[in-house]
Formats: sequence, structure tokens, C-alpha cells
Amino acid sequence: MPDIVLAAVPRAQAGRARQLRRQGFVPAILYGHEQSPVTLAVEARAFGSILRTVSSSTLVTLTVEGNEARRVLIQEVQRDPLSGEPMHIDFHQVNLKEKIRAKVPVRGTGVAAAVKDLGGVLVQSIAEVDVEALPQNLPQEIIMDLAKLATFEDRITVADLPMPPNVELHTRPDEVVAVVSPPRTEEEIAALTTAVEEKVTEVKTEAEEKKAAEESKKAEEGAPEGEKKAEKKAEKK
Repeated sequence: MPDIVLAAVPRAQAGRARQLRRQGFVPAILYGHEQSPVTLAVEARAFGSILRTVSSSTLVTLTVEGNEARRVLIQEVQRDPLSGEPMHIDFHQVNLKEKIRAKVPVRGTGVAAAVKDLGGVLVQSIAEVDVEALPQNLPQEIIMDLAKLATFEDRITVADLPMPPNVELHTRPDEVVAVVSPPRTEEEIAALTTAVEEKVTEVKTEAEEKKAAEESKKAEEGAPEGEKKAEKKAEKK
């Protein structure tokens, strides 16, 4: 992969976080090896383009106005819960001579015969693995071959993943990464539908009972004092 370069400016020159976002920038912070925390800002459009092609284990060259380029990892991206747009970025400066641990995403390729021919459902239970390597040796992603899943008994474990040289794996090798589950039978679907309908009815009944109790309480509170006393006498009898 060609070197990925991202430009940043010191935050003090760009303004406050809310103002930055209105101007098309994303607030950020840089920290790590021989680097005291410093606040930055990067252009939102440029960062969005890069983010579509990298992972948290991809080495990025960060150029900061007035300073030499830094080699960093995108440690964390905070997103807006509604729009999904980046709201803040953590850049971790690394030492190219020191190994670091990182999470690397696992992606499947190929076709699982158990899905195509048997109608099963692919279930990936592990989305990433924990590895250790020099920053420049970290893989951007680990590829698993889904063609190995020919039956419902087949499974892909961490030990089956192709690891690049000079990369040490820290996730347990016996952990299951992916399997194919058999399709549901008509009886299972019917049972599931019945359970859902019963739950909906139960919730509806509880809501109606609660509403009736509230209306009764309001009616009692709004009744004239004489009626309340009469009701109490009737209850005593």
C-alpha cells in the first residue's frame, strides 16, 4: 500500500471544536512516543477519504504545519451517534523500532458452500484479532477464506488465519472466527413467531392495565369529598 499522508494544523490556530466542525474540520489530539499531547485539527473531507481505506492498524504519515512529519496510528475515532460523522480523532505517534500491540480486523472472502448450496447463515463471531509487531509490519486486515466452510460442521478458527511474517498473534488460536448455522426449520420459525406474538400481547396487556389504573386514580382524585367519604363507609360495611 502506498504511503498515506494526512495534513493537520495546530488547534490554537483553527478555533474551538464547534467552530472547527462548522468550518469543515475535525478536532484531534496527538500523543504517544516522545510526544506530549497536542491538540490539532484535520480537514473533514480529507480524513473521510482516508478513513474509508484504512484500519486502526494502518500506519499514517501525519504532517503538522510547522513541524516534521509523524508516523501515527488512528487510535480512536469518536462519531456523532446520529449522523456517524467523525467528531474527534486520537492519533497515536509510534516508534518504528518498537513493537506495539494492535487490533486488526478480520475480513472474509470467497463463497461458503454451506451458505450457497445448503442455505445456511454465515456467523462471524470475531471481528478482529490482537497482534504484536513493529508498526510498519502491522497488517491492515487479515483475510479468511470462506470456501473452507463447506458444511455446517466446518469452522474457521484463529489458528486458520494466514498471519504475515514478523507478526505475533495474541488472540487464542482455538477461538472460532466463523461458522455457518443451518437454516431455521418451519417448526422453529412458527415457534419463534408464536413467542413474539405472546410477548407483544403481554406487553399490550400490561400497558392497558397500567392505563386503567392511572385513569382510576385520576377519577378518584377528582371526585368530590362527599363521594370519597361515602365510598370509604361502603368499604367498611
